[in-house]
Amino acid sequence: MKDKEDVEIPDLRKHRKVPDVEEIQACIEKCCDEDGMRRRLLVWGLRRYTPLKLKEIAERIQSPISYSAVSQVCRRIERAGAEEK
Repeated sequence: MKDKEDVEIPDLRKHRKVPDVEEIQACIEKCCDEDGMRRRLLVWGLRRYTPLKLKEIAERIQSPISYSAVSQVCRRIERAGAEEK
């Protein structure tokens, strides 16, 4: 147990392929035409599929937002997705 880096991170997660920011952005650009929605989906995708912290995501977005805004965008998208089900 002592040889593990962080016991809180499961082994499978450590070895999972993490997509590049560019991959996520390209996928979103194919699916969405509206700029505002594209930016919100990019924020959500970076939060969901990368190990980036909220502050790092906020710095990568073209129009600067706060890290709390990143959290709020993600929460709203997840809520909207749950309502559609």
